[in-house]
Amino acid sequence: MRWIVLAGVLAIAPAALAGANNDDCSDAIMFSSLNSHVFGDTSAATDDTGFATCGTSLTAPGVWYSLVGDGTTITVTTCSENTGYDTKLNVYCNSCDTPICVGGNDDDFGNPDCNFPQGIGLPSTVTFCSQDGATYLILVQGFGGAVGPFELIVSSDGVACSNPVACMSTGEVTNDSCADAIGFSSLNGTVQGTTIGALQDDDPGVGTCGTSFSAPGVWYEFIGDGTTVEITTCGSDITNYDTKINVYCGSCGDLTCVGGNDDGSPSGATDPNCVIPETGSTFNRASFMRFCTQAGAHYYVIVQGFAAQVGDFELTIRSDGQQCSGAIGCLPTGACCSSSGCSVTTQIGCDTLGGSYLGDNTNCGDGGYTEFMTCSNTLEDISGTGTIAAFASSGDDNAEEVGIPFTFTFFGATYNSVWVSSNGLLQFPPSTELEADDFTNDPIPSTLTPNRIISPLWDDLTTTAGTANVFVETRGTAPNRRFIVQWNDVPQLAGGGGMTFEAILFETSNAIEFRYLTVVAQSSPPNDYSIGIENDDGTVGFSVPDTSVVSGSCFRIEPIPVMSPCDDQEPCPDMDNSGLVDLSDLARLIASFGRSVGDPGYDPVPDFDDSGTVDLSDLALLLSLFGLPCP
Repeated sequence: MRWIVLAGVLAIAPAALAGANNDDCSDAIMFSSLNSHVFGDTSAATDDTGFATCGTSLTAPGVWYSLVGDGTTITVTTCSENTGYDTKLNVYCNSCDTPICVGGNDDDFGNPDCNFPQGIGLPSTVTFCSQDGATYLILVQGFGGAVGPFELIVSSDGVACSNPVACMSTGEVTNDSCADAIGFSSLNGTVQGTTIGALQDDDPGVGTCGTSFSAPGVWYEFIGDGTTVEITTCGSDITNYDTKINVYCGSCGDLTCVGGNDDGSPSGATDPNCVIPETGSTFNRASFMRFCTQAGAHYYVIVQGFAAQVGDFELTIRSDGQQCSGAIGCLPTGACCSSSGCSVTTQIGCDTLGGSYLGDNTNCGDGGYTEFMTCSNTLEDISGTGTIAAFASSGDDNAEEVGIPFTFTFFGATYNSVWVSSNGLLQFPPSTELEADDFTNDPIPSTLTPNRIISPLWDDLTTTAGTANVFVETRGTAPNRRFIVQWNDVPQLAGGGGMTFEAILFETSNAIEFRYLTVVAQSSPPNDYSIGIENDDGTVGFSVPDTSVVSGSCFRIEPIPVMSPCDDQEPCPDMDNSGLVDLSDLARLIASFGRSVGDPGYDPVPDFDDSGTVDLSDLALLLSLFGLPCP
């Protein structure tokens, strides 16, 4: 092949068009100047394999060029009247064997220089901040298999830029494997790292963990303390590529998935702290995870990347310092009797509390629930006073985690937060936005995810309409507060009128009420709403037939009180948690007196001794404390 170089112009002689000597990345033609151009043709090129999507997918044979960055902003473009087909550009750096995505483009919309007269399609442009001394690899290819002639123009603005995609490692990667994980010295700290030079990791064998393995990664580790922990690459100028995070617990040879995240923020909405300018996207590209840890459990974190990307990052770990529940089971748990009462934790966690551990798989007593009962309470409208759940109110299939200002016990486990979904569903952690925004409204109970749910009206709903919103508010005073979640004027995605309803979680009693202002009967498919509650694994649940739910309905369900294994006293007959054993408690017992399990009207709550019948022993206990608070 003969080359003609004229005043910074690299031109291909016509005879060269019979072949493409720069068909392979390893044969890339180097630009001698950052203000230059070259004529080329992809007609004789072959498809490129082994290169990940970078800004735009690889859809046609292409040819390669290279240049060396100088720390300025560089633009490469095929926008020229000499370009005769619909091009695509991909820019990588580092090397052909371990390419790092810098950016890519299919059509340079809005650029008048790209509206060339052939009318075949739009040329392409990529602009990027270059790293001084780094080698950049440029692939000129085409849309939908297209090939043809082009002019590739390279220019530099001559101004030093900041935050280039990291193309050259600044040091040796020492934590390239789980066994070599770098430990955090505390649960509130920051570490800077790079995945440049790391090797592709094998899947740990537990399947996709929140997000797939798609790039080389590096490992970190820490010991849980029973609090809620956040792990993130957001909020740092050092993070300069599209990261992913996976979190596991256990040991390197026997890992359990805790979760993972690709593009995230605490709410799931676009967060400026999670936007990475170097990616050219205004959406989240850094990663965020929040999860409850088990005291004493060993956690492993891998920082990797999207679509084979590598780069630099800053990883931050934060603990809220508050004991949490609902952690993924990394260590066995049991009941712990401490000065604060009974709690379910690990043996290490119980030792930290100064308590007495009752053994693995013991609990603090879970008597189950009564069936749903009708009630006469009307909807407490919080649409004018409550706080809007912004992300759950902003579209279709959205969910966000919100705090509960008191400890709520659900199927024997305690929680201080809950995921609120636009689809008429609440789910207790641990969860993800993807799981909590489920619209399939499975039967209750069902082992299909999501589980740990409270669903006043679960269906494929949407908050895209301007008047459709989800509100949260806490009313009352401790220890009798009410946490209210209200879906306001929310229609089905398939159409129809808006519906207004709410779920109320009661402090101390841990009762749950569903109240309905407006319900629209479902026509297709008919009677398809899922209404009820479900335990952690979906094996136990209580439901309300959706044909029973109409405008103005109210349903209530209560946990059946049981004696704590840490407490020798009798069960408390103050069933309404008024602070006294009074006439309302007596009336409830009398209404079920003499009835046994299976009888119509049997109420398990006043069956204080769990004999299966509301009898004289239950009445005697109530009368012995009548007019008094429970001891």
